[in-house]
Amino acid sequence: METKGAQCANRSQGRVRPQRQWRTTCRTIVVLLALAGLLPSLGFAQGGSEVTAHIADFYRWYLLERAAQHDPLLQSPERLREYVTVQRIRALERAQQADALETDYFLTTQDWPDGGVTEVRVGAVRRIASGTAAVVRLTADSVHTLCLEVLVVRRTQGVRIAAVRVASSKGACADLPQHPY
Repeated sequence: METKGAQCANRSQGRVRPQRQWRTTCRTIVVLLALAGLLPSLGFAQGGSEVTAHIADFYRWYLLERAAQHDPLLQSPERLREYVTVQRIRALERAQQADALETDYFLTTQDWPDGGVTEVRVGAVRRIASGTAAVVRLTADSVHTLCLEVLVVRRTQGVRIAAVRVASSKGACADLPQHPY
């Protein structure tokens, strides 16, 4: 047991007692964990504008390819790899070989006009357990509008589309920005 004089001497020499060091370390860890949990929810972890631009660029290119009667999976696989994960491309290739693709995977429909798209709108990016998701509205004309949910993941090469599905909520596209990307 230290005497009061020894405690004062230790403080004046700049020594910190182990118990104090432990508390300071614990506080630092708690603050870092809190920040790590906060930053992804603010969109910093996946780069919201990068994800939005990636999805919009993909759909502009993809729909132009379809309008030109090209199958991007067969005729532009290198370019498709710039936008989509290798795992998704392989799954689509296997499904195509087994003749199991009944709809266009990236549009989730067979009935899309070949004239292309007049508008691509990407909604707010949100963090989910398996990556980042955004709602996308594609409009070709007054009759053809799709509302999709696109899952994007970060890879060493950048962000890539991992999955596409029909948006789950009916009002998902209602809150999209008024300007197209």
